[in-house]
Amino acid sequence: MKDPYSNQKNTYLPYTRGILPDELRLGSLYLDPYNPNLGLEKYRFEFKEKTLREERYWELITAWTGEPEVDDIEPYILRFQATTEWAAQAKIIDAANVGADKTKTRDVSIVGTHARRYQIKNVNRPEQFLRQQVLTQPDVKKWIADRLSISFYARWKHHRKTGEPWKAPSIWLVTGVHLISNGCVHSGWNVGLNVQGGANVDPGTLAGGTPTGRSAADVRGSRRENVQMENLYGQSGERVWCAQFMELAVEFTNGPGRNESQGWSTRLLPKKEIEVLQLRQVEDLGVSGVRRRVTSKESQSSSIDWKKHQAMIIGLQTTGHDDYEPTATTDDTTATATDRPDIEEPLSKMVVADLPYNQGLSARDWGTFEDYLAYLDYQN
Repeated sequence: MKDPYSNQKNTYLPYTRGILPDELRLGSLYLDPYNPNLGLEKYRFEFKEKTLREERYWELITAWTGEPEVDDIEPYILRFQATTEWAAQAKIIDAANVGADKTKTRDVSIVGTHARRYQIKNVNRPEQFLRQQVLTQPDVKKWIADRLSISFYARWKHHRKTGEPWKAPSIWLVTGVHLISNGCVHSGWNVGLNVQGGANVDPGTLAGGTPTGRSAADVRGSRRENVQMENLYGQSGERVWCAQFMELAVEFTNGPGRNESQGWSTRLLPKKEIEVLQLRQVEDLGVSGVRRRVTSKESQSSSIDWKKHQAMIIGLQTTGHDDYEPTATTDDTTATATDRPDIEEPLSKMVVADLPYNQGLSARDWGTFEDYLAYLDYQN
């Protein structure tokens, strides 16, 4: 059976807990989108956190997103299917059941008073935003270059024990946030059974799913539909409950030759790039992350010229879409946020699922990455 998520682009990643808007900004860079509040500067580079207060941040973002899409008729219900891993973190199911039920999903609803969504629109707009707003921040290029140095090394360096190449984390850019006010997480959202009577009929006695004492109108806003839900927990105030990420599309050049079996190659013909970054040297740390002793003979005979290694950011990749073709402007001029207002497009239908992100983040070797990152930090 074909993977239903394979053709989804720009899917929103749902969170088990809402995140304060100022702690998950559009334009921020993450290695681990699942845990945006962990890792400090090691795993994230927050967008203009030191130079732009929250009010000014929203003004800047609106210039790129347009006015937000707003749902202000209460109640607002966001329904999606989450993997068992997500459900276990949200305490919808017991963590012990994840392994036995790994392939199945859980119906989840987040119910709030209202919602608004900010998403960078138009074909070229996210890449313009990356070039003009994200990459112009102080210290961001070094932050990216260090992590891409390790990613480049991971593409051709085989793991000492397994003989398989290890995977370093990719860099993800936040291009959309979905905020819900007073969100409550519910398990299930089975809709369809008509409820006869007034708005105060307790559908829990009919279907056994909705919390006792709550009417169908309370949950769904309709007197003729029964929504089966189990109210689990909630958070007051407006928070980011879903975020859209796009992975940096990067090509590495001037490596130690071509090796198809190791899954990488040196590109011969240049493409139009957004940014070219110089990579730093990453050496073999040996067993348990301890740097091995290199003899003078080994260092002199090395065929790798690290000074020529570059990472070229050529665009952004959409979640769950492998055949990426980077977009390009029609000339070499730098576009602004107000260029071509005639091509403003409405926001695409929102898709919420964590499975594409699971696939994109699978098999990442965080332990080895930590070792090499510590080594680069030590070099500083």
